[in-house]
Order: sequence, then structure tokens, then C-alpha cells
Amino acid sequence: MGKNISKTIIDIAIIAGILFFSFYLFQSFDALGKFVEFSSKYERYEIDEIVSTCIVLIFCLVWFSIRRWCETIKINNIIVKKSKELQKAFDEIKQLKGILPLCSFCKKIREDSGYWEQVDVYVQKHSEADISHSICPECMKKYYPEEFMEIYPEKSNKAE
Repeated sequence: MGKNISKTIIDIAIIAGILFFSFYLFQSFDALGKFVEFSSKYERYEIDEIVSTCIVLIFCLVWFSIRRWCETIKINNIIVKKSKELQKAFDEIKQLKGILPLCSFCKKIREDSGYWEQVDVYVQKHSEADISHSICPECMKKYYPEEFMEIYPEKSNKAE
């Protein structure tokens, strides 16, 4: 944002310099007096109307250019904002990819270095996920049947 402001200040300074230079130039050569003399001499060509129309056209072009410039700055700011949001999202993404060698019996995962780790430790190291331990209803029924009957009375009645 600071770079845009400094560029704007530089642009304004350049425009002011051009205006002062053109003022000095027109003052030195009395351009308007020569223009009036020229247009009086060639009135039949309607030079003064053509020049007046060109001046209005220039003002219109400057106005539309300024409007487009402001729109471009707004769009550029939106693009920068979205780019930062996208970069932040990319920075937060940490995925597990590829084939993970998993022991069929103990369910440990083999690291690239050859060491075997518990699944929850491996997932926590290689992703942004947090692990919470729980027990599924099937395992609860198998390993803790009394607690299963207390927690799931409707399922324990169906099993009997």
C-alpha cells in the first residue's frame, strides 16, 4: 500500500512539473495571443471551435483515465488481499500424501528412516491434525461389555 502512495506522489509531482513547464512555455511565446491571431486570420476553417472541442475532449479523456486508474488501484488492492489470503491458506495446508506402510497387526506406520511409530504420533507429526483418543462401539462392546451396556442399552438389548 505504501508503494502505491509513493507512486501517486511521484505521478502528481511529474504532472505539476509538466504544468509549470507548459505555463512558462506559453507565457514566453504568448501562445494564446498567437492562437487568437491565427484563428482570426483563418476564421472560415473554424479553428477556434475545433481547438475548443479538442480541449473538451482532452478533459474527458483525462477524466476517464483517472476513473480507470482508480478502478485499477481498487482491483489491484483486491488482488493483493486475495493473494495474501490464498498464501495464508497454502501455508496452513499440510497433507499426508503417498503410500503409508502400515503394520497389519499393531497398526504402526514405518517412517522414511525405517522406524515404526504409532499412527496417532505419525499423523500428529506429519499433519496439522490433533489426535483425540476414543473407542468405537464395537471395541467397547468387545473389551468393555459392562460399560457398553450402560452407555448403549438399546444396542445391548438387540444383541441378546
